[in-house]
Amino acid sequence: MGLFDIFFPLAVVFTVLSILLIFVILGLRLWGDLRIRREADFRKIATPVVKNCLAGSVRLEEAVAVLKKNPPIALQLLLEQSEALEPGKIECLQAMFRSFPYKEQMLAGLKSHSRDIRLQNAQLLGYLRDESAIPDLLKALNDEAPDVRLAAAQSLTKLGYSDAEHLPTAKVLS
Repeated sequence: MGLFDIFFPLAVVFTVLSILLIFVILGLRLWGDLRIRREADFRKIATPVVKNCLAGSVRLEEAVAVLKKNPPIALQLLLEQSEALEPGKIECLQAMFRSFPYKEQMLAGLKSHSRDIRLQNAQLLGYLRDESAIPDLLKALNDEAPDVRLAAAQSLTKLGYSDAEHLPTAKVLS
């Protein structure tokens, strides 16, 4: 048995594994590109619908029907729109946020072991502008992570909550 008899089968195995790995990488790349393209296509459709709904030229039900086609991206889009929103338009945006059944998940997310999940949910609850979230956001003011406490305080401010006894700046920022 020569070296050729030993190394040739190994070379064939490694070549086959390399080819399989290339196909896996190409598949993942194509899947990622498709996901990005779908998100961009959804945004092209949903962004003008949301803006027109906020302007009053599209009914809320029509906007919600479009947004429900891709809820995770829709929530992200609504958050982006809320950043530059005029105060008088907030009711329409709140109605769009409330059309998604995520409030209970967000409240539960405030108790997650993951700091990132607690932070994201504390921020999202402020955008919902739902006063029923106030008790849970008040509890989040005692979170171990300062950025979660700050996000909870900011959300409480967005909700119009201003009880100074529950929002001590030093506690939230320390």
